[in-house]
Amino acid sequence: MPTTNEPNDARYHGFSLKSVCWGYRDLFRQNIEQMLAQGLIGDDRREVTESFFDLLKRADQSCYDHVLKRFLGAISPSTEWLFDLPGIFTDVVETGHMFAAEKPHYGVTFFDVLGSNGLGNTPEQVRHLLGMVRRLWSIDHDLALALVRGYSRLLDRLESREIELYTDVGIQAFSRNRKAGIAFLEGTVESSETYILSLTREARLQDVTPLLGCLLKGLTGTEVTVESLSLLDSDELIERGANCVCMYRWLYLPSRVRRHRAREHNQGWYKLAAVVAAGALAEDSFSRIHGHPQFATLADLSGPDPVAQNLLLVGEWYRVLDRIRSRWPGVRRLLDLGLRTDLGDRPPSSTADRLFAELATETHGPQAARLAELLRPCPNVFAAAKQITPEVCAEFAAVLPGLSADLARPLSFLPDFLFPGHVSSPPTDGLIADLRDAA
Repeated sequence: MPTTNEPNDARYHGFSLKSVCWGYRDLFRQNIEQMLAQGLIGDDRREVTESFFDLLKRADQSCYDHVLKRFLGAISPSTEWLFDLPGIFTDVVETGHMFAAEKPHYGVTFFDVLGSNGLGNTPEQVRHLLGMVRRLWSIDHDLALALVRGYSRLLDRLESREIELYTDVGIQAFSRNRKAGIAFLEGTVESSETYILSLTREARLQDVTPLLGCLLKGLTGTEVTVESLSLLDSDELIERGANCVCMYRWLYLPSRVRRHRAREHNQGWYKLAAVVAAGALAEDSFSRIHGHPQFATLADLSGPDPVAQNLLLVGEWYRVLDRIRSRWPGVRRLLDLGLRTDLGDRPPSSTADRLFAELATETHGPQAARLAELLRPCPNVFAAAKQITPEVCAEFAAVLPGLSADLARPLSFLPDFLFPGHVSSPPTDGLIADLRDAA
């Protein structure tokens, strides 16, 4: 098999390295041979291979060679998935040529964006962009390129339909002022960010952090640092479906919330999560000691028995919510809305989840009423743990055998006491001793 591009090298589908300026030939040869060796192009991928070499055949030993160099440079492990999808790959190549044929530096920009994953990370995202580019191309070529430049920023913030609405506003701005419309789609003017915020339903943690900090201090009397949930182990969070972790004086919440259609409702979710975390701290629940070397997770207090873990877990969540209703009656409406929304979106499926739902909504069956009776008087989590004796576990297991199967999952605004975590400045041993004495 030849390794140099001679006229009889059928692997190159009629493309000759001699059509490329001398300084680029070795680079082109290395890239092509590497792609052939990897199987990205070749006889097994005829449609992709033909599209690939059709673009290279446009080499002219001049400006277009720079475009092709950027095209080859855009091919990396993060973009190689395009070679598995001939239709999309061909569309990308043809769109890149469309820009380059208009002005070479347009093509350079397009393929640079491709190399940075700016065209999207999924087939749907790439198709969506290319469709909108064709629409904008018929209006103005610079306007189409502006969307290419700004697209990755939109992907982080908006859904497909919202991106279309955003693009429509850019077209309207362009009709009034050419430069303003282009800058809007590039995302380089303040009006672009303003419109995204008005369009999207998301609430952002960074926007409400000062408010949440004041709320937590006002309710607990202590400074509580609000941080992004992304700082914690994502595998543990995903496994538990947790959206909230409160460890001693740190509250971790999602960077963005889009649970509800209206932004104010999503901001309300942040407030509810902060109020519940404040309740867990004020009522000396597990959040008060979470992160201590001896108490990385509630299981360190309840023991390994899943029945004991479930009873203490759902019992403490209930005790906190019950005290919040009494301590801060003004938040009852927000709390009830959160419960209805979460339980409606994800109806309880496990025995432990159903037990908590009865407790939280105050529709107590006999077992929920029994657990509420045991834990409602408890002054703190250590006192609650004392109530979950082996005899109590056996009593509940006999009536609710599924209690030993799956651990209860937290509602979105409840701190997950089973998240295994530590903090840089943990609760003191003196605090632990005081809570034990108070129990």
